Order: sequence, then C-alpha cells, then structure tokens
Amino acid sequence: MPGGFSEPLGLLAFPLIKAGGYAAFAIYLNRHFPDSTRNIAYVGMSRMLIGLVFGTVLALLSFPFVFVSGLGLLIYIFGLIPVRCLEWWIIIRIFYGSKPWNEVKVPITFGTIWSFVLDIPALIGAVYTASFWIC
Repeated sequence: MPGGFSEPLGLLAFPLIKAGGYAAFAIYLNRHFPDSTRNIAYVGMSRMLIGLVFGTVLALLSFPFVFVSGLGLLIYIFGLIPVRCLEWWIIIRIFYGSKPWNEVKVPITFGTIWSFVLDIPALIGAVYTASFWIC
C-alpha cells in the first residue's frame, strides 16, 4: 500500500505540537516541584526529542511483528505505555532532580496520559499539513 507526504514541511506539525504540549505540561511540573522550577520551553523540547528517539526505537523493534503475527501495531501502542512512563521519569530526573517514587508517580502518570492526549492533535496536524496519503 503506497503512501507518502506531499508537503515535507508539514512533517514539522507533529513534533511542534508535541513540544508545545509538553511545554504546557512543564507548567504543571514547575508547580508540582516548586523548589526547582525550570524553563518550560527546554523541558518541552527535551521531552519531545526523547520521545522521538524512544518512539523510533520502539517502532523499529515492533515493526517485524507486523509481518510475523500482524500484532506490530498493538505491540507498539501497548509498548508506548511503559516507554512514556520511562520518558517522563527521565525528564523529571534531569530537570527536577532525584525524587522519591511517591513524589513522581502522579506526575509520571499524568504526563503519560497527556502524551497520549497530545497524539490526537499532533497526528491530525501532521495529516492535515503534510497531506499524508495512502492509496
């Protein structure tokens, strides 16, 4: 099934929407950890970059299962849950310092949910601006 993007600059929609949404979430993190507030743009951009790396690795690992069992997409989607928890833990650790689990479990949970919520406008933005097509 061929597919492609007719507008390459539209590919920026996904990471920009994600970075902006993660920067907005950093406002919550700054309020949750008031002793170590950080620049929300740095937090948002860092979280987006970490997500691109981890998401790409997960996609590469789950892709062979598309051909073997047809479960590659399910493996990817359900694999995103622990991966996104790890990504938020890394961000909190880098920007807000080492914290005990009881202080980070709620922000990690909310951040993971927020990551999935941001997938909706980010994917719509990528499809709309990049004119993604599948024949």
